Amino acid sequence: MKIQTLKKFINEVRADFREYINANNIQPLTLEYFTNSPPGYISKAAKDDWSLVLAKFIEKKVAHKESFTATADQIHEQIRDRLNEDESQGDSRKKVNRWLINFISHILQKDLSGDLIEDELVENIHAFLSALQSGAIEQKLLFFLKGIYLKVDVIEFEKNISLRSPTERDLEWELHSFIPYMPIDIMDVPGSILEYRSPSTVINDPKDYIEPYVTALRLFKVGSVYSQRLKNTKMQSFGPQVNSWMSIHPHCSEKYKYTVLPQTKRGFVKFIKEMTKLSDRVLRDGSLSKINISLDRYSHALLEPLDRQRCLMTAVMGLEAMLSRNKDRGENAYKLSMRTARLMGAIGFNAVEVFDEVAQSYDFRNKVVHGLQIKENKDSQIRALLPKIINYLRLVLIFFIGAGDKDAEKYINLIEASLLDSTREKELKLKLNGINNKLGNTLRVS
Repeated sequence: MKIQTLKKFINEVRADFREYINANNIQPLTLEYFTNSPPGYISKAAKDDWSLVLAKFIEKKVAHKESFTATADQIHEQIRDRLNEDESQGDSRKKVNRWLINFISHILQKDLSGDLIEDELVENIHAFLSALQSGAIEQKLLFFLKGIYLKVDVIEFEKNISLRSPTERDLEWELHSFIPYMPIDIMDVPGSILEYRSPSTVINDPKDYIEPYVTALRLFKVGSVYSQRLKNTKMQSFGPQVNSWMSIHPHCSEKYKYTVLPQTKRGFVKFIKEMTKLSDRVLRDGSLSKINISLDRYSHALLEPLDRQRCLMTAVMGLEAMLSRNKDRGENAYKLSMRTARLMGAIGFNAVEVFDEVAQSYDFRNKVVHGLQIKENKDSQIRALLPKIINYLRLVLIFFIGAGDKDAEKYINLIEASLLDSTREKELKLKLNGINNKLGNTLRVS
């Protein structure tokens, strides 16, 4: 596409926009924003926000016009062979539409801030077309995590995924007067940031990208890691950064936190990288229902603002979901306690103590399920049992996910058989060692 062709179309849109706001006497909304710079000093300011006006104008008056379609068609025809270099899927025509809309919005924003001189307009159009030719379009998501802290600046998991400490710039956000639940408390600083950078990719549901990582972070240690909020930044050489904030799980408990130290970084990275791949398959594979159910109960026991009795019940039910066979009938407390104790004993825990703890917890679980009153003097016992049972559930999940097999009952049989057969005991220990080597020696007493 020639620069003059795009310039003519953009100038038509600029004229239409001026007529639109004048004819309808449209005024901008007020945008307030907070910064934490310099450190410890919170400042607040306000400015005009035309974003919703622009979005409404482009949707109603631009996106469906023949001139817009013709312009987008020309761009698409010129660059479509390079559109999916970084992504095998996706509607390339929709990408071009979205990029052209972003560029139009960028130009109109500059127009509103003052007179946009012709040289500057040509320069922006040239930058836009060059960026499309080079494919230099990146979408960056910042997930603000609570519950995990770093003693290192950055941990790289993959080419486009990293975990890092927050910076001053990360702690700025915008307050729209038309969104009643904003802002989030500026002093509620996140523990760390999970950053996802995606060149030339359309990210439809951010949770699809973060969930395997959050699952892995919760399993590394007993950590109630959750995403407090999300900052979505589209980086383009032809347009401004577009920031939007979403609150995710805003009311979760922070009972369990952990810090990654420099000496544990290597094992941590190995665990997260491998567990992310494995848990991603589990989360997307309906046939792995045992693990899915147990993972869900593990997360609930960690995150839900429930009382300790219900958290303990949920954790025990997670163990039960993972370590029960379909054909099991009767004596569930004994079977669950024995299987958990056997596996934990192989990892290095005192098997007798584990057996007693699971049996006591199962008894509390039954009382809660059946609505029986638990005496107040038992509260300290529940408080002591809860973190242990959650940790046993975490290790059981790591074992079964790390085994990488859809047939969970095969390993339940192996755990039971290892009590009676020394050959099967060696087989269980070999399996544990293999999973440990793969997952950074995480199956251990910590």
